[in-house]
Amino acid sequence: RTIKRHLYYISSLLKKAPNFTFQELDKVLLNLKEKGCKNTYINHLVPSIRLYAGFKGLEGFKEHYKYHKEEVFIKATMSDEEIEKFLALPCPFHGSKKDWYKFTVFFSVMAYCGLRPSEVAALIVDDIDLGQNIISITQGKTKNSIGNIPIPPNLNVPLQNYMDNITTKMLFPPKRNGQS
Repeated sequence: RTIKRHLYYISSLLKKAPNFTFQELDKVLLNLKEKGCKNTYINHLVPSIRLYAGFKGLEGFKEHYKYHKEEVFIKATMSDEEIEKFLALPCPFHGSKKDWYKFTVFFSVMAYCGLRPSEVAALIVDDIDLGQNIISITQGKTKNSIGNIPIPPNLNVPLQNYMDNITTKMLFPPKRNGQS
């Protein structure tokens, strides 16, 4: 796979930089950045450029083409006000009110408890203790994500109402054959 990857990158670079010069390759890489390619992608090209240059006996490519620093992305989060506005959206015309309520509660648990979608999807009814106001996470992404999460007061009533109307062991059962 590594050889195929290098051959793919080299052939695509040679189409855009047939003479394989610093000027041509710099222009190709600059165009990629201008088109929005991330440094991660460009860093995949660097070893192929170095390898091909070494194969052709070209000097200076290893020094000229260094790895780019990975960009740091700030993850966007919703404010409490944005969460409230989102949860207050009316049910769309094409969806059922039951499904809309299920997804509203699902998102509420994610947003207010700071859980991942996979963690909320894995919850069973027994994981919810409304008496002690905790959710037990037994299937987390990491060892550190397993544990008890407090249920905020504004989630208590919607969660109780939702749980009163489900008949499955899974808190948020997946749809199967059009039924949930």
